[in-house]
Amino acid sequence: MNTRPLHESYRFGPYRVDQRTRLLWKGSAPVPLTPKASELLLLLVQHGEEGITKTELMEHLWPDTVVLENNLTVTMSALRKLALGSSATDPFF
Repeated sequence: MNTRPLHESYRFGPYRVDQRTRLLWKGSAPVPLTPKASELLLLLVQHGEEGITKTELMEHLWPDTVVLENNLTVTMSALRKLALGSSATDPFF
């Protein structure tokens, strides 16, 4: 059981992700995300340095659904490129 206190938002670099609304902000501008990319980002920031496994991500993002691992790869890639401006080979976050 996760006993960490819930944060209203998480900040990293120029970004802020609001836990309640699931919105990502860069400064005062909202960053458009798909619902899955938003959920993925929230899971990643909630688990911080302790990390989260690929299996746990798949279970959280697609519960009770059989999907290919490629779905996670595509969602992660879109989050990196479109929202955070980085890549797998040159990650910033």
